[in-house]
Amino acid sequence: MSDEGDTLFRINRIRSGPLSANTKTDYWAGFISDTWNPISNLSLMLGVRYEQETLHGTLASHSWKDNWAPRANIIWDPTKDNKSKLSFAYGRFFGKVPNDLAVRALSAEITHVITYPISNVDLTDPNNPVILNPNDIDSSRTFSFGNEPTVIDPKAKLTYQDEFVVTAERQVAPFMKAGVDFLHRSLGRTLEDVALVPYSAIRDSGAAFGNYYITNPTEELGFPKPSRKYDAVTVRFEKGLNRGLKSTKTWDNVALGAAYTWSKLKGNYEGYYRRDNGQSDPFITSLFDFPYLKDPDIFAHMIADELLPNDRTNVFNFYGSYRFPFMLNLGTSVKVQGGTPITKLGFNEVYGNAGEIPLEERGASGRTPTIYDVGLHADYPVRLGSNRVDLIMNVFNVLNYQEATTVDMNYERSGPGDINPDFGKALTFQAPRQLQFAARYEF
Repeated sequence: MSDEGDTLFRINRIRSGPLSANTKTDYWAGFISDTWNPISNLSLMLGVRYEQETLHGTLASHSWKDNWAPRANIIWDPTKDNKSKLSFAYGRFFGKVPNDLAVRALSAEITHVITYPISNVDLTDPNNPVILNPNDIDSSRTFSFGNEPTVIDPKAKLTYQDEFVVTAERQVAPFMKAGVDFLHRSLGRTLEDVALVPYSAIRDSGAAFGNYYITNPTEELGFPKPSRKYDAVTVRFEKGLNRGLKSTKTWDNVALGAAYTWSKLKGNYEGYYRRDNGQSDPFITSLFDFPYLKDPDIFAHMIADELLPNDRTNVFNFYGSYRFPFMLNLGTSVKVQGGTPITKLGFNEVYGNAGEIPLEERGASGRTPTIYDVGLHADYPVRLGSNRVDLIMNVFNVLNYQEATTVDMNYERSGPGDINPDFGKALTFQAPRQLQFAARYEF
């Protein structure tokens, strides 16, 4: 980095002290509901759930109270023959804060940022820089943090999302039914750790970063409203075995199931896990660390509601099995999943991390390949007196497809202009063909 003509060398986020902490969580929940049948073919359920949680770190504790989650469910049989169902369900669900936050925010996690004059660094081997004099530092840009707990806004409330499900289902023949479901999930609010100094001010003029604190990001603080919306339509069919019938008819011994789901996942906040940089720090990810609205040109694709990294438009599942008269059961399964968005991700110059800032609309660089997975199953019962042993064999990925499941989306390696030649290349693949043998003993 450079500032006012001086080139500096900075080492980011050196940890010191213990890497673990003795933490705990007190969690309490209660639920009450009632079901009413005003007429024989209509059922109404109303309920409410109350939750509260207290996290205890080594330096501080924090409680989230007054979390009321309503529930409602309506089921109607329009044909009054116990073969049809129309239903509607609604629920509010609060996010449970994991102990990771107690360790990282409510306990000591001392971190250092050290800056040296470039003249104090031997860069003969750029991959192995050597500090010539450890005591010759730029003290104005060397600091430590994390020896005090992260401040949690006392007015901040837990993350929650609302879920709506509408279902239509019909038994079309004995042991056979078909249905369609619509699912909508919407994020109401979220907790996140935020800092209020603009990214550009830190990057361009060396402004002090300031302190993180945990709150519900709002536009008043310089953040877009966190959003995550999932809509899905599933068409499904299921035909079960008549387990009480020992029939020689082929159809009586066939079980089938198929489901196709079309979905769309959009927003500006993925949630507990951030796939862009592989960060698993629920409620303290690197999202919302800078007031995006103050740098709209830099964070345009983190402000707008666009496709989220795990969006899969199409998913198809099928399974089928046949029970032979001599009790051998053979089955197969097929799963087809559409790819996820590929997006050019830029380098975060303040954090010194790749894979942080989308440089284009999500999915502008295409999608990962469609994944196909065909499986086989066989089980056979062996009687041992009054007991039974089931011999089981499973074959996964029979056709040995090995498509890419993730690709390198880091478009910049160490800063603007340092283009990654491996952008778009596969990082992980489907697991190859595998065989599994098992035995289950029943007594």
